[in-house]
Amino acid sequence: MVTTAAIATEIVAGINTTCTISGPQVTCWGSNAHGALGDGSAVSDSTLPVMVSNVSGATKLALGNADACALTPSGLWCWGWNSTGQLGNGEMTDTPVATPIAVPLTFVTDVAAGGTHTCALRQDGSIWCWGAGNDGQLGRGDQASSAVPRLVIGPCS
Repeated sequence: MVTTAAIATEIVAGINTTCTISGPQVTCWGSNAHGALGDGSAVSDSTLPVMVSNVSGATKLALGNADACALTPSGLWCWGWNSTGQLGNGEMTDTPVATPIAVPLTFVTDVAAGGTHTCALRQDGSIWCWGAGNDGQLGRGDQASSAVPRLVIGPCS
């Protein structure tokens, strides 16, 4: 039997998790390690899409190793694994529900996630990154990690 799914406008695949925007909702399925599905639990994987808590009207998605972010009209919301601060909420504890990240990330137009870091592009062209910095991936000229967004230094800022 074939079932009908909502029409998706965006899909992203992480290592063991997939998320999509369908109508006003974000849904994810696959591994729920560290709360990667964003449904409030951190224990059960899901072979079917589950709705991400606290997120509505998303326009962009990004998936890292076991973390995700959604760009909405009210800002950037992230959830899941947070061992290096890749959720940008100032903490380093896993969060199984979407939480807003810290200012100065207003007017964000795009978001991208690596294994354990995340970056956002603002309307003014500035790039802000957070999470693991051990290989210099935060663009700050050092190898420091950051649990809050920091401006990339250099030609792109």
